[in-house]
This record gives sequence, structure tokens and C-alpha cells, in this order.
Amino acid sequence: MIQNYFSGFFSFWGAFSFLSKHKLWSYVMIPGLISLVVAGLIFSGAYASSDDLGHWLIGFYPFEWGKETFEWIAGSLSFVLMIIVALLIFKYLVMVIVSPFMGTLSERVESKITGKPAPNVSVKAMVADMVRGIRIALRNLFRELFFVLLLTIAGSIFGTVIPIIGGILPAILIFLVQTYFVGFGNLDYLLERKRYGIKDSVRFARRHKWMAMGNGTGFTLLLFVPILGWFLAPAMGTTGATIEGLKKLEREQ
Repeated sequence: MIQNYFSGFFSFWGAFSFLSKHKLWSYVMIPGLISLVVAGLIFSGAYASSDDLGHWLIGFYPFEWGKETFEWIAGSLSFVLMIIVALLIFKYLVMVIVSPFMGTLSERVESKITGKPAPNVSVKAMVADMVRGIRIALRNLFRELFFVLLLTIAGSIFGTVIPIIGGILPAILIFLVQTYFVGFGNLDYLLERKRYGIKDSVRFARRHKWMAMGNGTGFTLLLFVPILGWFLAPAMGTTGATIEGLKKLEREQ
């Protein structure tokens, strides 16, 4: 379990040296720039919306005493909430938009590992990658929201009984849920190419969920690095998932 988690985590960070060694940065530029633009629009919108949300929350406070403290709390809370929402929207939206490019990058990574020539890029294949990306993103989005909501409610209930455990444990579980679905999305570029249907892809990701979480952890942490992290996260996630996913496929076969 722990070994699989760290194999996924370190393969994500090892993706940078792999891309450099095999001169694959040309496949990173376009999706990286797209990711930057999407991140800029989403996070700037979230920042602007946090003020409106903060003012709306302040309207529920009827007293004059302690109003400044409540305004600070409301402003901080609204900012954190909007950043969380922005991260959720960003990771799924960008994975759909750049999916055709990530599919191509995954092919090139596999070609460098196996020594077999990668197929030529076709418009048909790129469209198929995007359609598949949309289906996977929607599936994972609704499931992630369900589990996050469930864990949030559970944390609120148990937090009143056991404050520390009730607050920390759900937060850790929510983080792991988010990393699993991100890692699954990164892994699916490889599985689609191996002619795995969505159900088969889901089963494979569940069998190797700790590896997917490790990959998703690297992806999520990198998103907290403005500009450079937003630029690199999709390519490093795909490269790391392809490298580690090929090892798992070989062992299963």
C-alpha cells in the first residue's frame, strides 16, 4: 500500500527529468500554455468572487460588537472556499481541454520506454481523446463531489464529539479522495490506448488506487505553485502515470 503510494508520488516528480532526458518538452508547451490561461481565468474569477461571498456572509451578522473580527473570518473563509472551488474546476476543466495533447504525450513516453515507434497524430484520435476525457471527467467529478460532501457531513457530526479527530481525519480523507480521481484521470490516457473501456479503466485504477493517489498528490501539490506549477502539472501527471502504469500492466500480464 505505502510502497505503491510512494511509487506513484516519486514517478510524478521523476517525470521532469524523464521529459528533459528524452527531449519531450515540445509536447508540453501547448498544453502548458493552455493550462496557464485556464488557471489565470479561474483563479482571478475566484479571487474576485471571494469578496462578493464575504460581503454576503457579513450580511448575516446582526451585531456591532465583534463585527470587525467576523468580517475578517468571513473574508478568510470565503477566500478559502473559492480557492477550493477553483482548484476543483481547474483540474477537471484543464484535463478535458488538454486531453488530446496528453494522449499524444503519453504515446511518446511509452515509445521512449519500449523503443517502439509512436503512431502518427491524427485529428480523429485527438477528438476521441477529448470525448473520452469529458466522460471520465464528468464521472469522476460527480463521484468526488459525493464523497467530499459525505466526508464533510461526517466530519461536522463527529467533530462535535471528538473535535481533533473529527476535524483532521475527514480533511485527510477528502484530500486522498481528490488525489485518487486526479491520478485516475492521468492514468486513463494510457489505459484508453490499451483499449480499456471506461469500466475496465475504473477497475484497473481501483486495483492500483494507492499508486493513483501518489500521482494525484504530486499533481495537487504542484497546483499550489503559481504559474510554473500550473504549467507543468498536467504534463508531469501524465508522464508519471504512464511510466508507473506501464509497470503495473506488465506485471498483470
